[in-house]
Amino acid sequence: MASILVKYAIQEPGVNWVDEKFRRKESMPYSSGWQLPIEWADKIIQYGILELSYSSTGRGCKPDHTFRRTLYPLFLCGRKYFADPSNTNDDVHDNKNSAVPSHTMSEEK
Repeated sequence: MASILVKYAIQEPGVNWVDEKFRRKESMPYSSGWQLPIEWADKIIQYGILELSYSSTGRGCKPDHTFRRTLYPLFLCGRKYFADPSNTNDDVHDNKNSAVPSHTMSEEK
């Protein structure tokens, strides 16, 4: 997940990482004033705890839906609708091509 959020932060303009925090181990305190290191553009460290909120609506932010669509196959397993980068329909509520049965997406009774 961290690698996807780093890619988004690089590709999409604006202040999109909000309240980011990082610590190397659960037993350690968060690093004061921590910000996304430029080195993570090439390689993200494989240990530690990263917490943040990602914003597409903050100051200067603009989501790049075309770019996001190219990354969908990396983390939306079983969703044929989203896995096809040539699909340009942004209606994310269309479940007809979902691998998840529609009854599992509705409110429980």
